[in-house]
Amino acid sequence: MDRASMHDVQKKRTALETTERFLRRLLAVRPSASLIVLVPVLIGLVRVAIESLWMRLADSFNLLLFYALTQLLMVGALSLATGRKAAELFGIVSMGLVLAWLPPLFDLVMPADTPRHFTYFFELHWDLFASYQSVGESLTLWVVIPATGVMAGWISKSVVRGLAGAALTYGVIQFMGYGWMIACKEAATALDPAEAAPFALGPLGLALMNLSGIVILFLGHALWRRKTLGPSLLRVNHGLPQTLVCAIAARLGGNGWFDVGLKSVVFLLAFQLVIITNDYYDREQDAGASGKARPVEHDDLVLATYVMILLCLWTVFHAPLGFTYLALFFVLTAVYHQPPLRLKRFFCAGYKIEGFCAACAVLYGAQGAARADWLLVTALLALGGFSLASMFKDYKDIEQDRAARVGTIYTECLKRGLSLGAIHGTVRVVTTLMLLIPPSWLLARGEPLLPVLGLFALALVPGWLLGLTHKTRAVEATLLGVAAYLFYLMLLVPTVATPGPGLIVTPLP
Repeated sequence: MDRASMHDVQKKRTALETTERFLRRLLAVRPSASLIVLVPVLIGLVRVAIESLWMRLADSFNLLLFYALTQLLMVGALSLATGRKAAELFGIVSMGLVLAWLPPLFDLVMPADTPRHFTYFFELHWDLFASYQSVGESLTLWVVIPATGVMAGWISKSVVRGLAGAALTYGVIQFMGYGWMIACKEAATALDPAEAAPFALGPLGLALMNLSGIVILFLGHALWRRKTLGPSLLRVNHGLPQTLVCAIAARLGGNGWFDVGLKSVVFLLAFQLVIITNDYYDREQDAGASGKARPVEHDDLVLATYVMILLCLWTVFHAPLGFTYLALFFVLTAVYHQPPLRLKRFFCAGYKIEGFCAACAVLYGAQGAARADWLLVTALLALGGFSLASMFKDYKDIEQDRAARVGTIYTECLKRGLSLGAIHGTVRVVTTLMLLIPPSWLLARGEPLLPVLGLFALALVPGWLLGLTHKTRAVEATLLGVAAYLFYLMLLVPTVATPGPGLIVTPLP
């Protein structure tokens, strides 16, 4: 071999070694909240800036969400293809997202009459080219597919796994560019025929896309971080009562079942995010009392806050009447459990915040009602009722609250010499009395007797469940009992306000 050939071989070897070192460094990058949040936001903001001449504000929000979902799905696809853990692949995928900036660069060298519109595919195009789509966008997709395949093959040292990586990337692109959008468009068309316009995504379809995207993003990260988030997710029964209060208010306000369902999804997700942040700030209290801290980590807190922001933005663009109530709900819960305020420490303050949060649920559910003369009474019932009916939840945490000097009905009354039996008996009676108010109201309105009697019977169940010997089981079962009662109440309540415009409104221009 002559000297020139040896030099070429050495250059190739050096290039391969450099590439290998670079990939090892990317694989060594561990996913942090900043990587997961900031990279998609940066990529999305640059694309928004590029496309801002024709893009609506609601579309720009969709684009920000688009890259967050793409990052998550591509990590899953690469993990399946290479057999590596998802945590090892966020660095590579985040670096690959930079390719999203290529389409406008490709378009610069295209003929002037070439389409430059960046949009979703409204039909299934196997070749990823469409007459209404930017050619630069389609070319970029065909750069991404083989590049990901090569990356997967290089990482796994397997041609088969490399081909699997390319195939799964193609599937992710078809889902993100066509399947996700068309599924939401079909659902919106089934609900509103006006959404059937060809080559257009109406306000309802866009709202469904954005909300489903937020839910997928949250569930995907929850699945990935199930070891730290699992215990918090299992506490979903803590969010069911307020979610159903939101649904009941929507029914009272004359909303159809579709709007009721959407509002319930938003509020249940909002409450689940609050549970995660509450568990994070309660770690020290739990560790001090039981010696075992909750597994929620700081990255989980950042991700939960990120999804809160996305949820608030969704409300701004698609249900602006409810933004104030959702934002107020998040602020109230923050002052409830976050230091240095942490108002849950003070007797009665925590219960009043629970009541105000329930009032936010009522008002969020009632948005769209054309008449609000019933609203003040309902909000006050939530404010007073939940302030009293939320007391039973502290039954399971008496020792932890004592150690952390948190003022609850139990710790304060025990401090004054009352017996636990007398205190808990009073709480059981108060809880039952609160639950007897709605069926009494329905009876006074002249609603059908038998269903109302069934609600009276369900109102007695939580008080009975609170009598269980094991404190934690008693509280957790009671929360489910209250949820069952509220669900049945939701089916019974009459419409007492003229239906208004509903939840979804035309997005901002």
